[in-house]
Amino acid sequence: MPSSRPTHLPSRWDLTLDILHHLALNPMDPTPLVDELAAAFNVTDDDRNLKTESGQRWFADEEVGHAKRELKEAGLIDYGGKNRGPARITRRGILVLATYPSRIDENFLKPLKEMHETQEMYLSELRTQESKLRNEAIELLSLLDKIFPADNQNSELMSSITELHTNLSFLVEQARTIVLYS
Repeated sequence: MPSSRPTHLPSRWDLTLDILHHLALNPMDPTPLVDELAAAFNVTDDDRNLKTESGQRWFADEEVGHAKRELKEAGLIDYGGKNRGPARITRRGILVLATYPSRIDENFLKPLKEMHETQEMYLSELRTQESKLRNEAIELLSLLDKIFPADNQNSELMSSITELHTNLSFLVEQARTIVLYS
């Protein structure tokens, strides 16, 4: 078992662009990714079966896995749910491919990772604010329901407050969209 990457195997930086192309062309069927990359880089079955000291396969687990992680950290690919499910290319990943890069390496990804981290920070803050607004609106509606008996005039007030909550949620969603696609 080799303790460092066999030099004849492609590195994560050799694989990133091909992974992005594969996911763009096969958005619904990512399963043959490792097979396609192995064929493209002439990785033999023996090479594919080489294992690290911890028992992981060099090509599939180490290099392909690290390349996908790098792309995810830059916001170029994503997974369904909480990092589960098949990888899929994001809008940003498609935009990167549209620039026809010759290689995607750490220098290429660094500014994208920083931008993605900033967007994630803003999204987290937006989610917190949205949650606070939602809780405050629920508390206000509950309080008003206790203070005022249900009559037509108060029903209009409740309706106005509910509409205000809906509008605030819409604004938060718009802000989230702007952050995601800017």
